[in-house]
Amino acid sequence: MARAHGARAQMALAFETVYGTPPASGYKLMPFARATLGAEQPLLNSELLGYGRDPLAPIKDAVTVDGDVTIPVDVEAFGYWLKAAFGAPTTTGTTPKTHTFQSGGWTLPSMSIETAMPEVPRFAMYSGCVLDLLSWTMQRSGLLTATARLIAQGETIAASTGAGTPAALGPQRFGHFNGAVKRNGTALGNVISAEITYANNLDRIEAIPDGGLGPSSELSEHRVPGAELGRKIAPRRAGARDPEHRVEHPAMIRRRAPAPRPVLDQERREDRPFLVRHQLPRHRRPPQRAALNHASDDLGIRFVHRT
Repeated sequence: MARAHGARAQMALAFETVYGTPPASGYKLMPFARATLGAEQPLLNSELLGYGRDPLAPIKDAVTVDGDVTIPVDVEAFGYWLKAAFGAPTTTGTTPKTHTFQSGGWTLPSMSIETAMPEVPRFAMYSGCVLDLLSWTMQRSGLLTATARLIAQGETIAASTGAGTPAALGPQRFGHFNGAVKRNGTALGNVISAEITYANNLDRIEAIPDGGLGPSSELSEHRVPGAELGRKIAPRRAGARDPEHRVEHPAMIRRRAPAPRPVLDQERREDRPFLVRHQLPRHRRPPQRAALNHASDDLGIRFVHRT
């Protein structure tokens, strides 16, 4: 059996005209470092009784197609991922050209991505891919890479390619020393490291699957795409955007009777009397100065004994 080698792995990408339909041409070879894009279909154990000790055959569950792709930040190929995250840019100028990507687009383009392992051979075509999250980290040194999280509709495995002859893109990578952190065109202070995360907050359409297709994705109706903050936000009360949760799913608090405390614990918490040690007076010898001073320091009074 042939084995796949990473040196010959390929990834071809093309934007779709119709969602979920791979185009016949227009694919580009995309540089990538790692890919976990794939389909997953869990198996459900049977709950039936009376069939002996041996388990019954499992039942196939719904298919989910998603994954992450680690990509370099370069001159040409990274623009395709920015288009997938924000939509088509606004281009001005001739030499050089300025591409402006605007966040908050309601309609995002979908892609067809094929991962190829020619030695096996195995060609997996993922249709209906929509970018859910794009993030990268800036630091002083190291390789500059980004991570794209994708949600796809379906996976098709074939023994031959469905992308035709993709056009190759020459890798022209950026390094960390090329970057700068600016705000309104002005460089900020000494920034040691920075992490940028842009999330589209896609929602899966969990409809009844057809022919093993995974759930398609769409922008959430009540969310705005934007940068994702690295913190947790407490859930709010149900408002006008989801009034059904106010009536059909009210908040519930489980009340539990407190456990009785043991008797020993109650006895330990009771105040015990102070222990007082009685010392017989000694009238023949005057008290030592050190002893008087030590006792008076606790009371905030200074005694001076003179003989």
